[in-house]
Amino acid sequence: VDHIFPFLGIRFISVNDGYDSANYQGTTSGMDMAFRNVGYAYYSKDISEKEKTAKRAKASRGAYLAPFAPIGYQKDSHDRNHLVVDQEGADIVRRIFHLAGAGIPVMEIARIFSSEGIPTPSALKKSQGFQHKWWESIHGESLWDTSTITRILRDERYLGKNVYGKRTRLEIGNYKGRRQDKDNWIIVPDCHEPIVSEEEFQFAQTMLEDYTKAGRRHPVSHLFRGKIRCGGCGYAMVREGKKQSRYRCATPRRTSRFPCMSGSVSEAWLAGIVWAALDVYCDAVLEKKACLDGQEQGSAGDGIRQQIRFFQSASQSLDEQKAVLYERMLDGELDRQQYLQKRTILT
Repeated sequence: VDHIFPFLGIRFISVNDGYDSANYQGTTSGMDMAFRNVGYAYYSKDISEKEKTAKRAKASRGAYLAPFAPIGYQKDSHDRNHLVVDQEGADIVRRIFHLAGAGIPVMEIARIFSSEGIPTPSALKKSQGFQHKWWESIHGESLWDTSTITRILRDERYLGKNVYGKRTRLEIGNYKGRRQDKDNWIIVPDCHEPIVSEEEFQFAQTMLEDYTKAGRRHPVSHLFRGKIRCGGCGYAMVREGKKQSRYRCATPRRTSRFPCMSGSVSEAWLAGIVWAALDVYCDAVLEKKACLDGQEQGSAGDGIRQQIRFFQSASQSLDEQKAVLYERMLDGELDRQQYLQKRTILT
């Protein structure tokens, strides 16, 4: 990759390897750099495997390792690997199990909670001062859905157990995970105070039996998945049907607070509109490209290219001066404050 940096106007310095892309003379940095990169990759993989082994060993001893506690719990201020009951969240969890035990479907539970304004797990965590990018909700509020209710009803942690290893990373640096078989989970009982009894939990599992038999189907990939949203509530619309698919807003099933659209729209009709818009956009891009190509052939194009070369040269000069300042700081000629002041002037 070393030949890429001069082309982008970027200077790359590797102190450990003694490499500086500014000394690039049309040759690669040598086979030793390639072999070192291979060694670094194996080293990183080895560290990752050791870390996984250490975490599994710690989880086997009953330590709670997830970054956030589930609704109904919070991390112990004296031991971050131990959970204690959060009364506000625990009351919500107990009510969910109580309603499920009374035979109320999960969709109806979600509708009741949304209509009453009961805070969702993410909204409750945000109110307690925790932040996560996945917790941002539309209109500044969150609505309960069936997946959230079902996930709580299936969570064995409410029995006082710690559960670890439900998902695993596919590869180093990849944040996408893959769900693991339950046989590979680490489940340790009696780790913290339970919120529901074994009888309440098992009754909820029986109530969810039909849903379990149907299985948690993987979402089918389609053209507009997650992209078609209701103009009233802003939430993604649900796709229904296979041969003649249509989109319908599911929010009215949970709450009546939003002026959501009624009825449904055809996927074929939406596809026609999108393709027509793309056609117009492509024509505009081609027309603009033709205009730019015409300008480059004239004196105006020569002037633009000359300005681009000037700014590229000036930018490269500034980058080199910043690199020299950084090297002077490393050599002890400048302290950090002097380095920052001089770098600010160059910026």
